[in-house]
Parts: sequence; structure tokens; C-alpha cells
Amino acid sequence: MKQLEAALKKFIEIRNTYREYYTHCQFKEDEIILETNMFSNLIDKRIPLSPELKFFYDNCTLRKAILEDGSTLNGVSIDTGSSIAYISSPEMLYKRQLGFRWVGVKEPYWEDDSWERAWVVIADRNEDPIMVDTSKPGSPVLARYEMNDFTIIAKSLAEFFEVLTIVIEVTYKKYHGEIMNDDGFEISEKFLDDLRIALGTILDDDTQIENILDYLYEL
Repeated sequence: MKQLEAALKKFIEIRNTYREYYTHCQFKEDEIILETNMFSNLIDKRIPLSPELKFFYDNCTLRKAILEDGSTLNGVSIDTGSSIAYISSPEMLYKRQLGFRWVGVKEPYWEDDSWERAWVVIADRNEDPIMVDTSKPGSPVLARYEMNDFTIIAKSLAEFFEVLTIVIEVTYKKYHGEIMNDDGFEISEKFLDDLRIALGTILDDDTQIENILDYLYEL
């Protein structure tokens, strides 16, 4: 778990460094703290936990974002420049599976037979899911937007946090959050090219890099 621990430490450091640029800095709490807490015990027992996913929830305290009106969101925010993703806190992980593994308009929900039991949705961006395949070594991470197919965005949970670190760094260290074209309607091609280059320093799969960009920026 050393790679995952190192990736989490760097991710939290970079996220904290550039939070001042976030458009949602009015959120209260909204923190990830690397500390041993054994919070995986709060997760519904029907949800499978890979060693990596268990390590994440046992060693990271997720303080959910609180809005100005006092309402609490279901996780902590990750600002990607054009939208915000939310990583679910452990006690909200079951709720995050609704509409995917469990379906229906009210309780009792039923299980969707087409959904792999090993797939666990841990985050979303505009309700588009990010899920971990807990049956595979390293816990690869896949995502989809709208009704497209799931595509791989990280070959392990550790790599997922390495990817997020790079996205935040390029977005805020280099571009200060200004990633749109002058017309304000489309993502800057220069930004996308710079992000491709930065992701290429840790990823050797061009298709995977495009999957990341497609998901985050709906290209």
C-alpha cells in the first residue's frame, strides 16, 4: 500500500495548496485528512471492499462539504476547473450505489442484475459515476458520462489519485483555474494539450489519457 499512501499524501497536499482558487471555497469543512480511523466499519456490509479501497477509507477522514445554508453534501469536493467531482464519505457509500447496483424509486430497492457486484461507485461528477472494480488487482478505476460506456481512467486506486493530483496542479498552478477559451464556452485546447503532456509523465496509454479528458471535460 506504499504507492497508494504516497499518492494520497501528495494528492491531499496539492488539493490543500490550491483550494484558495476554488470557486466553491465558501464550502465549510470539505476536507480530506490522512489519518488512521478505521471508518470502513461505517460502510454497508453488502458493499465489497478491495484492500486498496479499505485502506483509503481506513486511513482518510473525509469531512463532507457543508453549504452556506447548512445543508451537507455526500462527500468532499475535487475541483477540475470546469466542474466539481465529489468523493463519497464511507457512511454515504451505500446511497451512492443507488441507481447503479440498487435501483427503484423507493425502498425496498432491488439489485440490477446487469451491474457487476464488484463495482463500487466512489465518486461522481454531475451525477456521472466514477467506480472502482474491487475484483481486480490494484483496484482499477473506471468512469462514464451521460449514457456512454465505462472506460478506464486509472489502472489502480493509487494511479487515480496521482491523476487527480496532476489535474489540480495543471488547472490551478499553471492556469489559475482559467481553462476556458476566450469565448468562455469551450475548454482551451492549449490547456488540454498541457494536461495531456502532464498526464503522459505517469501514464503510457494515450487511450487512457483521452478517457480521462473525455470524462472530465466531455470532449
